[in-house]
Order: sequence, then structure tokens, then C-alpha cells
Amino acid sequence: MKEQRSTNIIFSNEAIAGLVITAISYLVAYIFERSYLSYFEVPEGLLQVEVKSIILACLSILGLTGLVYQVLDLVTTVINDKYADKPIAKIFDSYGVIFIPAVILCLFIDAEWYKKVFFLTIPFMNMWFQIIMPFFEIKNYGSYSDAQSKVIEWSRGYGGLTQRYKVFGEVSIGRVVLICFYLAVAAHAAGNVSASNQKEYFSDELGRVLIRAYSGNAIMAYSNENKLTGMFVLTPINGLKLKKIESEQNILNKEGIDSKMYGLFDRVFNLIKNGLS
Repeated sequence: MKEQRSTNIIFSNEAIAGLVITAISYLVAYIFERSYLSYFEVPEGLLQVEVKSIILACLSILGLTGLVYQVLDLVTTVINDKYADKPIAKIFDSYGVIFIPAVILCLFIDAEWYKKVFFLTIPFMNMWFQIIMPFFEIKNYGSYSDAQSKVIEWSRGYGGLTQRYKVFGEVSIGRVVLICFYLAVAAHAAGNVSASNQKEYFSDELGRVLIRAYSGNAIMAYSNENKLTGMFVLTPINGLKLKKIESEQNILNKEGIDSKMYGLFDRVFNLIKNGLS
């Protein structure tokens, strides 16, 4: 009886994990599509999530994550080289692997500054608590490092539900939440970068430009002197004939967000690299 019960628990965890992964996949694909279409100012109501949307979103996030984690590797090298014996290294081990990529990805998100501040504070409240609270405890423990060690110890033992409760074995709820948060931010950034970097466009026989094609319909835009204007949905698309547009399209007079951030990204990269020397 005991062995049967254990088997049922394992099955239950696997079933829940499957549901969570499916839900996250659709959510990530939805955020990716929304970010992509919002670049062209397409109404959110025209958005659709299909299997190919999930695949495209996952591949885009993997590619962007590969670039972002090159910077994370440099930051990790600096932390391990200069601060390995400091409490800040423990904080970095717990949150840095998500926080640093989130900071970089926020540079590629076309959102208001206060939304970016929200992204980098609320999900990481416990991290900021472990960094800020020791300043108020220096008198009691003599130094910032000693105070920070005590704060980290306290927060890990009594710091809330995300620290105290586990899911799927020994994985903390906080870690799962941060991973989901990173995927959401990465999907937003990947969608915007994908749209702003698009160079090839296709049009039909009437010169209308294809923005997004789904299984049952297509989102298209009117073109006026190489500028995209109004949007509409074409249904069905069985007889749709497309040809590649040779001239470059001016998308609502927008500049690719990655080109805006390249200079800042390059300066940050050189700053980290110089810190190693």
C-alpha cells in the first residue's frame, strides 16, 4: 500500500509539471506575439497563439538568452574572482542568474521606465531586502558583511512562502517564479527585437504587405510610398499569392530598439571586461 501511494504521488507531480509547462509555453508565446505585433501597432485582439508560435517564441528566446548569458558569464567571473568570500556572492548565486539577464533584457523592451523599474524590483524583493537591510544592522553586527550574513540567514529561514516551501521535490517556489518571470521578460524582448530587425517583407498582387500569417488568416497592411499604414485581416488565405518586396519598408517611422541600445550594451560589455584586467 505504501509503495502504491508513492507511485501515485510521483504521477501527480509529473502531471502538474506537464500542466505548468504547457501553460507557461502558451503564456510565453502569447507575450512574444503581442510584443511582435505591438511593434506594428496591430490591435491585441488580432493576436493568435498556435503551435508554430510556441516553437518560434522558444527558438527566439533561446537565441537571445545565449547572447545575454555571455555577459552573465563575465559578471560571474568578476564576482567569483573578487567577492567569493563575501555574502554578496551568496545573493548572486541565488538571484544573479535571473536578475542580470533581466536587467539586460529590459534594455530591449519598448516599455515605460516605471514598468522596467517594476520588473526589476517587485519580483526580486527578497534580493533587495538582503542588500538594503544590512545597512540598518551595521551597528548591531559591526560591519556590512557580518550584518548581511545575518540577514541572509534570517531571510532563508523565515523570509516568506517562496523561501520556505518547495515544489517538485527540493525546488523552491521562489526559483520557479523567477524563472517564469525571466521567460516572460525574454519573450517580450525577443518579440520586439524580432520585429525591429525584420528586413524581408512580402506583398500580395495589390501591394498589401504581410505582417503575420496564421493557419486561418493573415494580418496585412496597406503600403503607401514604402510606408505601412492601416492594418486589416485577410480570411481565408488559401489563394494568397505573395512576392518578396525589394525596397526597404519604413515601419511606422520606428527605429530598431536594438540599434538604440547597442552603444549602451557595448559600453557595459567593455566596462565588465575592463573590470577583469
